Amino acid sequence: MSTQRRVFLYLACMLELCAAALCLFLVALSAQAQSQTRFVAPGAECGDASPCYATIQAAVDAAADGDTIKVARGIYTSSALQVLYLNKAVSITGGYVPNDWTNSHPLTQTTVIDAENGLRRRGVYIDGTQVSSVTLDGLRVQQ
Repeated sequence: MSTQRRVFLYLACMLELCAAALCLFLVALSAQAQSQTRFVAPGAECGDASPCYATIQAAVDAAADGDTIKVARGIYTSSALQVLYLNKAVSITGGYVPNDWTNSHPLTQTTVIDAENGLRRRGVYIDGTQVSSVTLDGLRVQQ
């Protein structure tokens, strides 16, 4: 095999590897760009933050896998079988105030998921057949 042909094959292989690496990078970048942060506050009053929801469940229903849901202080309840039904891989963090969605303070800005003394309700139900991971942080779940 001639030296010129070897150089050509080497360059062709390197070009294919670079193209494959670029494709993987673009796929990863696209997945990150698609995740969205959603906001929840009583009365859907989230200040300038958008999209804003009045209930955590409404934000979960609108979310896609990988989304983040930030929840303002308050007490969240429901008349459904559970206050929060999770069937998506989302991250939910409480302890915010509607004019500061950057800093979570769950001890002083309490976010409560309240099953109202177990009135035939669950506070949170995670459907393990639908989702493999969920992150809950800064939330108080009470019967």
